[in-house]
Amino acid sequence: MGNVTGRKSQEMSAKPVRIVVLPGDGIEREVVAKAMSLADALRSAGHFVAEWEELEWGAERFLATGRAVPPNGFDRLRSFDAILAAAFGDPRVPDGEYMREILLGMGFQFDLFINLRPVRCLQESLNPLELIAAEDIDMVIVRENSEWLYCDSEELMRRGSPEGLALHETIVTRYDVERIVRAVRERTLERSAA
Repeated sequence: MGNVTGRKSQEMSAKPVRIVVLPGDGIEREVVAKAMSLADALRSAGHFVAEWEELEWGAERFLATGRAVPPNGFDRLRSFDAILAAAFGDPRVPDGEYMREILLGMGFQFDLFINLRPVRCLQESLNPLELIAAEDIDMVIVRENSEWLYCDSEELMRRGSPEGLALHETIVTRYDVERIVRAVRERTLERSAA
């Protein structure tokens, strides 16, 4: 278990945030290492107080055991305050079964119905847009995260024949649409007030 503490820790919080790290596969492990370096820099500056634990959920575990998530794995995640999960994917597991076990498992177990992706450009040299200044790039991308692509069914008929047919059904409920619209509205009002 790693620790992130700082000089100002008593001012910020008596209790550190507990973060579980799922470092993912391939290059994602390097991305997570960079994120942890950033956490160390924040710690050194006294801006961040946390403890973290890394769990090896990914392709290696799946290939060794046939399961990406250990028994009671999601119950264990519940004991943390936050999850830092990287991307998963390994060509040795072509159907992505283990990725679904981890990502959809977290989505459904923790009701992660919305994916908010803030986008800001902090440096003009990184601005890809010619007609817009970097400081004007400040938005939030909202993506549905529990139905649609994640709750579908497929059926293949007359497989291998010229008349082959694939049916794909997608589930979208009023309940999820309404709660996403409410969340977007609340986020918009918060950003407008700032």
